[in-house]
Amino acid sequence: MLGASFLKQKKALEWLSALFLFLLLREWLLPLPSLSDTGSISSFLYLVAGIILVDMTFRSHWLGLLIKIIGTLVIFHAAFVEISLFNPEWILQTLQAVSEDFSRIVNQEWTNMSIISRNLLFSGMILVLVSLLNYLVLEQRQGLWFVFITISYLAVLDTFMPFNGSGAIMRTLMIGFMLITTLHLSAIQKGFIYRGTQSAIWKTLVVPLMIVSLAIGVGYASPKAEPNWPDPIGFLQGKSVTGQSEAIRRVGYDTNDKTLGGPFQQDDTKVFTITTNDKYYLRGDAKDVYTGKGWIKSDKQLESIVHPKNYIWNDTLFSGLETKKVMAVVQAEGEQLPAIFYPGQLKGIEELNPENTTLTYDTISQGILTFNGAMQKDSNSRLFVERDDSTLIPTPVQQYMDHYQLQAEIPVISEKKIIAAGSNYPKDIEERYLQLPNSLPDRIKQLAEKITEGSNNPYDKARAIENYLRSPGRYRYETKDVPIPKEEQDFVDQFLFETMRGYCDHFSTSMVVMLRSIDIPARWVKGFAPGQEISRDANNNMTIEVRNRDAHSWVEVYFPGSGWIPFEATASFTSPLQVNYDRLANEANEFNIPASTEEKEANKPKQLDQMEEADKPVVKTSAGFSWGWLWGIGILIAVGVWILWKKRQEMYLWWLQRKMTQYAQDDFPRRFTLVLTIFEKMISPRYSGETLREYVNRLQISGDERQDLLYLTTIYEKMLYGLKEMEGKTRSLWQQTIERLLRQMKP
Repeated sequence: MLGASFLKQKKALEWLSALFLFLLLREWLLPLPSLSDTGSISSFLYLVAGIILVDMTFRSHWLGLLIKIIGTLVIFHAAFVEISLFNPEWILQTLQAVSEDFSRIVNQEWTNMSIISRNLLFSGMILVLVSLLNYLVLEQRQGLWFVFITISYLAVLDTFMPFNGSGAIMRTLMIGFMLITTLHLSAIQKGFIYRGTQSAIWKTLVVPLMIVSLAIGVGYASPKAEPNWPDPIGFLQGKSVTGQSEAIRRVGYDTNDKTLGGPFQQDDTKVFTITTNDKYYLRGDAKDVYTGKGWIKSDKQLESIVHPKNYIWNDTLFSGLETKKVMAVVQAEGEQLPAIFYPGQLKGIEELNPENTTLTYDTISQGILTFNGAMQKDSNSRLFVERDDSTLIPTPVQQYMDHYQLQAEIPVISEKKIIAAGSNYPKDIEERYLQLPNSLPDRIKQLAEKITEGSNNPYDKARAIENYLRSPGRYRYETKDVPIPKEEQDFVDQFLFETMRGYCDHFSTSMVVMLRSIDIPARWVKGFAPGQEISRDANNNMTIEVRNRDAHSWVEVYFPGSGWIPFEATASFTSPLQVNYDRLANEANEFNIPASTEEKEANKPKQLDQMEEADKPVVKTSAGFSWGWLWGIGILIAVGVWILWKKRQEMYLWWLQRKMTQYAQDDFPRRFTLVLTIFEKMISPRYSGETLREYVNRLQISGDERQDLLYLTTIYEKMLYGLKEMEGKTRSLWQQTIERLLRQMKP
């Protein structure tokens, strides 16, 4: 008896509906790692599942709320805190962190909030929203609107953000249809008229499942024409590039960066296909001299690598950091390039085609060009090709690569180590990577100093400038309406203070220049964004397509003892860098954040934050995704759900009354069943084993309403026990009675 009073009795269809609701909520969380600095979302998925489980299990709302709050704190502790759960100090430190961030919330400084507060508040938002969704979808059986909102959410992300939502939308369609089906069948199962068996209900569920699976499968496998409207953003903005194709460059990897700026058009030409176990920047080259208009190299230290397979690659980019091994097979597709592109830090080349290829490795920029034949170097570091007659000739022939297989490693940085690195830079690093033109406007340095005010180490200063450039609404990502600086204008100054719009070259160059202006060594790096995943095998290896539109530039900052660490300054893009936020182990009483949770799964292949698009009009947003946008969207959703919850009875009564009009005027059983459903939802549910008369007599309603209900109950009982036809007078009377009851019902 005790268990029955505290626990709900749920049927299989209701549990199945709960599963489908969880899968829909999962689709809301899956894009977060690729659109924000969120690490692992596993803790949030556990939280969602736990909230649904509690609401499905416990009858008492107050007991359920207490369990959900405790569970939220336990999951938060397991994911983000290293000290013991039973040590109350972590609760005090959490409250202290939240209280310190309260002023930042009031001042709308979302990006400056601590990670502890962000995750705790986000968990609280999940607790509230999922609880409301449980009530609206599972209890009230109103699932269609949530399916529609989920599809709209994914469509918006797919359109305006660097996120490929095609697979997610297909999953949502199938899951949503099954959710609506199970909710409907569950309502039938609880109805008064339904006399079907359990097997009949499950057969009813299997048929639509098979139909939906077949329809989606055939649609997915069938050949499809190219979209007639592939880029809606230009239409929405009222812009057209008609007649400008000859004046606008096409995006792609280019070695000439002396003059940056100006518009360009998207180019979907495929460059190569990569099979790899992880996604990362594909590094091509780095440049160190900023001229005020663009980038050049001060000098080169070239090394000829005649036998690449036997060459030992030193730690030229970073050292002393935790790393992850990456294997990559690169296959040229269409347009070939005379260079080797690699993720992170190159550690070995296993295959090379054409085989008679010599690599010229720039030990300063870590760029690798490919040439045909065996190469030598003269006293002036010029490269020559050695021919059969043993003569040396300049301007060797570049080798366009068809295929190569390589080993590399990507870093997992330790915030604690990076912060402790300090600013004792080697002299050669300072001389080369603090260079700025004498004509650089003073207001660039003044802006950098203002942005980094309050930051006491190079790492925090770099993050502050990165966040400033990526903040929503400040600088707009644009590829078409982009001017070229005038002769007397500085490229960075024009972007930061005048046009305030541009693409990756503008954002990355501005960050490098601002860092150098406050004596932090940095350099400009170019290559390709990770591209678009097209398939994945049983070993979790991805096949990725890289196109000209994926050409990209980013920033590398030097930290003593660690080396060159990448930063992503471009709005709407997310750095693939993996970060262990262990600085909080000392500063915030040994808290940890999602990256440390991922370390527990270090032996499992995992997909990094995606950057599906790079330097192209397809990236259709004016500012980068941030926690500010996330909170803004969350607040809007919360307000909307709160309004729906406050108006739930009015809306439900309106829906039931509208449903009544769908039944025939003489369909008494269905109309009476609907009237009882209204009383069950609005006043009191019917107990198990309770007869209709007992239920009507127990209701706390007016005497007139009770008399009307008893009259309808009498007619219903007569129909159950043999009455097949009614007299016209009786039919008219019960119709008037039902209409009178509906008018009297007040939410």
